[in-house]
Amino acid sequence: MSHSLCRAPDRQGMARVTMLCADMGRSTLVVLLSIGALLGSAAVAVAHTTPHWWSVSKARVMLQEGTNVALPADQRAALDAELAAWLAKFGPLKLTAEAVALTGQDPRAPRLAQTYASYIDRLKKLRAAVNAGLSIDSATCGGQGKALIGKFNPEKPGPVVKQYKHFRCNASSYTLEFLSIELDPSIDPSLPEVVEGPRRLVGPFKGVFTVHVTGKSRMLAQRAG
Repeated sequence: MSHSLCRAPDRQGMARVTMLCADMGRSTLVVLLSIGALLGSAAVAVAHTTPHWWSVSKARVMLQEGTNVALPADQRAALDAELAAWLAKFGPLKLTAEAVALTGQDPRAPRLAQTYASYIDRLKKLRAAVNAGLSIDSATCGGQGKALIGKFNPEKPGPVVKQYKHFRCNASSYTLEFLSIELDPSIDPSLPEVVEGPRRLVGPFKGVFTVHVTGKSRMLAQRAG
């Protein structure tokens, strides 16, 4: 069905089309959730058939290297909105500084243009980190289900190694250094100086994951409740 139906209903059909579009939105969400569940189930099924088994220590290392801990939804949304607001300010400021630099009217303009550009880059990286989640700083894992017990070699005594295809891990993220900035318009309101204060620490955040082995160096890590 064409999306134009949702964009341009007539006055008499507004209620009917609104309900139809809402149903389409819900149907799309249900389909996406179903696809995600099927993919997750397929990956878990692979873990049952793969010939590979991991030790608890390998599961912990692989989880740390390949998984992020998502920020709580409300905090992620608030930080993302804050960063978006700053980007909306620095974009026009950069263009203004570049234009003034060409005229030579303000000797600060070339420096401020670089400063604004630098903050735009830093803010974009922060925003990407907020939305992607934070890397794992530490994790503890335990094997689940059937264990493969390594053979004990009397010539090389040591602990018996147990390997698994499924794990449950408790993880803690790194902290994120969040910018604390203000604009000082005292010299020229159109080209304010940037004043940076002490950085705010965001995190660490906790997460519980189920890890399923799908290959020698491949896994499926799912956030658990």
